Amino acid sequence: MSSEVKTVVAASLAVTEKIFQKKKKDTENLGMALSAAFVSKDESIQNKAAKIIQKYIPVSEEMKEALSDYSDNILTNIRPMLSSYIEDKQSELDIVKPEKLELISEESLLHGPESFEDLMFFLPQAIENPGTYYYDLALAGLVRFADKADDESVKLFEPVFQKACKTIMKWEAHQFNMLLCNLIINYGLSLLEKFPVQLKNVEKIYKKTREDEATKESYFNYHKKLEATEDIYAGGLAMEPFKHIAVLVFNKIISGDKIPLLSTVTHEPCWINPEVLIERFEIYQNENRIPDDLDVQLALQRCSLERTSDILKLAEKKLKGEYKDLLLFFFDKNAAPKGIFEHPSWWMTAGITRSPERVFEEFKSFGYNTIPKEFLTGIYDWKTIDSKKNSYYPVELNIFIPVYHFEKRKDHLFLEYFIAEQKHFSEIPCFIWSFPNTLGNILAKIVKNCLFYSGIAEVYERNLVLNTAQALHQMKKPLDAMGYLFLGEPSFLMGTKLFVEQQLKYGWSMFLIK
Repeated sequence: MSSEVKTVVAASLAVTEKIFQKKKKDTENLGMALSAAFVSKDESIQNKAAKIIQKYIPVSEEMKEALSDYSDNILTNIRPMLSSYIEDKQSELDIVKPEKLELISEESLLHGPESFEDLMFFLPQAIENPGTYYYDLALAGLVRFADKADDESVKLFEPVFQKACKTIMKWEAHQFNMLLCNLIINYGLSLLEKFPVQLKNVEKIYKKTREDEATKESYFNYHKKLEATEDIYAGGLAMEPFKHIAVLVFNKIISGDKIPLLSTVTHEPCWINPEVLIERFEIYQNENRIPDDLDVQLALQRCSLERTSDILKLAEKKLKGEYKDLLLFFFDKNAAPKGIFEHPSWWMTAGITRSPERVFEEFKSFGYNTIPKEFLTGIYDWKTIDSKKNSYYPVELNIFIPVYHFEKRKDHLFLEYFIAEQKHFSEIPCFIWSFPNTLGNILAKIVKNCLFYSGIAEVYERNLVLNTAQALHQMKKPLDAMGYLFLGEPSFLMGTKLFVEQQLKYGWSMFLIK
């Protein structure tokens, strides 16, 4: 009865009615089972189920209780048929004490590759898990161990190269996979120059892959993938910062630069330990090197801001200059920005991540005032509209997202690439890992594109919403206003046990409806 396939439910209803026609007594259990048909939002299904109930099932407390579980899902024009069975009374509520979870803990600590051999076994896992922390750990591993290959260990690279070539040639390749596989292939070509004998099969694999790509180039919408990383199409404006960091990694591989990226996550699923972030800044400080602009911003966006009193002392002790001023401001929610603002984008990102609701007078000269406030705060205006003409979608939700065009400026915000992206694509939930402290902009896009009606009709939309919910579930973090809007949209109440569990566990709601 609760099948998502309409024909299965329709057939089940027909069989049920046949049974009722022949069996006049002891039908209570069958009647209660029939209630599950109201999982479906299809009007014809609900209408058929209601008529069967009305005709064959007497009103009883058991039947009322069975239907109460599906009461919110029963369409407006079907409810009058079941008025005797549905009790419109206030549900009893239990107060629930949410569980406080640590973002930075031993249980969530990530362990990346610790040798070239480890890296060769890790890269296929990263390809299998695109857009997750595997991607970031793979980039960090390449920086650390790319030059550690020898005559024996380099033989482990051939299956990695083959998997990268096979994956990148897929028509529907995940955008993060495309970047990682391109990076692996270009790294493989550099290894081929050093180890031509050991990697002779790599040359054959690459030649065949180029031939495969040549057959696809005749399609007008095909973008070449076997190019230098800086020349490939990343998949849209929102992916440009990740492409930039991938190019940065490849340049480090070629030059032998071992200074780590700042933005590599340290704890599942997307968090950076603030102590580690200070240590990484200290490395750049000691090497007298300026870190990459977008890498700094991504690191700040991912940094955990749970408990920072001890972190302030560490930053005060280990850092100096702009690094010190920046992190003292970032880790102290009550501090005003002070010092010399040599990198406006760093300070602006720190302010948005730490206190999105505040406007800092010190930042007004940075030139970011052209960005609509909704994108800086992550708070959007929205309203619901009753659609009385449409019984399948009785309510519409309108959320107002301003249009922002990417501007030419010296110091772009990482955020700008995402908010200026007009394309809607399935990788959007992956961006949660890049803005875990400020989810409003991502959730607003998903609400606008997938939850505008009080029902999710398309498989694509359902998968996108489910992937987003699972990502939020992994984060173990209280939500903001847009998070509650996302969870509260009626279409998301698909009866998922996961939804109820995560509300309770992570304090997303104070109540559980019995």
